[in-house]
Amino acid sequence: MHVRRITIIASVGTLARPQEIASGCTKPLIRKEWRTLSREARLDYISAIQCLQKLPARGTNDFPVISRFDDFVATHINQTGFVYTLPNNVTVQPPGIHENGVFLPWHRYFLALYEHALRSECGYTGAQPYWDWTLDTPSMNGSFVNSPIFDPITGFGGNGTIPDANSTFSCVSDGPFANRTLPLSRGIDHMISQPHCLRRNLAPFATDPGLSLQNVNRLLNHTKYWDFSIGMDNVDETAEVLGVHLAGHGGVGGEMGDMYTSPQDPLFYMHHANLDRLWWIWQRKKDGRVFEIGGPRSPRSDMGNTTLETVLEMYPFVGANVPAWRAMDLENSDGRGVLCNTYE
Repeated sequence: MHVRRITIIASVGTLARPQEIASGCTKPLIRKEWRTLSREARLDYISAIQCLQKLPARGTNDFPVISRFDDFVATHINQTGFVYTLPNNVTVQPPGIHENGVFLPWHRYFLALYEHALRSECGYTGAQPYWDWTLDTPSMNGSFVNSPIFDPITGFGGNGTIPDANSTFSCVSDGPFANRTLPLSRGIDHMISQPHCLRRNLAPFATDPGLSLQNVNRLLNHTKYWDFSIGMDNVDETAEVLGVHLAGHGGVGGEMGDMYTSPQDPLFYMHHANLDRLWWIWQRKKDGRVFEIGGPRSPRSDMGNTTLETVLEMYPFVGANVPAWRAMDLENSDGRGVLCNTYE
C-alpha cells in the first residue's frame, strides 16, 4: 500500500495549539524524571498511553493506522521521508526530520502534541515525563538493563524474548505493553501494514559511554546550534562514540532501533523528552540561544539552510503546521509560541 506524502498549509492565525494558552504561558506543565514520580503518577501515565492505543485513529484516509497512538507513529514515519524515484528516473529525497536543522524543534513540537493528546483525549492530568538515562550508566553506579524504566509493573516492561526457534526478533513479554500487536512497518519506499510484536533488544554496550554524564557535558559545551544538534547523533566525525540520540535508540533496540517506526515503542517519548530537556538546558546557558537555529534543511541534498521560518510539517489529525520559531521557546515567554512547558 503506497501512502502519499501530504503537505498541510495553514494560516498562522488559525493554528491549533497543543496547550490552551490564552496569553503567554503563566502555568507551564512541569516535566519530571520518571523515577521521581510517585507510583500512582507512573501508573496514570501508562494508563493514558493504553487509552490512546485504544482510541480509534483519525488518519485512516492517509495511513494504515488503527489507533490514535498510531496516528503519531505514522506521522513520524512519513515525515522522516522515503526516497522516491520519479518516472524519469530522478531520485527525490524529502528533507526529513533527522540529521538536519529541524530535528530539535520538530521533535519538541511533536512531543508537545503527543502530550496534549494524552491530556485532552485520555484524561491524563500530568506532564510528559522524561528518562534521564545518565542515571543508568556505570559512571553513575547505575545499570541500564536494571533501570526502573523497564519495571514490569511501574515501568514499560523489559527486554524482548525470542518467542520460538523460527523467530529472528525479540518480543517484549512482560509489562503493560506485552503481547501488543503493532500495525506499522517500513517498506522500501513507503509505509506498510505489517502487524508484529513490540520488539526490544537491550544493548548496554551502546549506552556507555554514549549516555554517560561525560558525553552529555561534552554535548552541552557546544557553542553553536548546529554543532549541538548534530552532536546528539555522533560525538565527533569518527562516530566512534554514539551521541545521546543514537545511543538511546540503539541501547533499547528493536522498534527503537528503527529511525522510522521508533515511536511504536512508548519509550520513544521518554527518550526524546530527555533530549528535549538537554536542548532546553543548552538554550538557557546563554542569552540569545532560544531562537538560535541553523544547519542544512536536508542532510543529503541541497535544499538550503534551516531558518526560523522553516515549517514543521505535521498532519491535521495530529496538529497544525507551524514555523520553527513557534516551537522553540519551550516556556513561550512572549506569548507568540505554541508551547507551555518546563523541566524539573
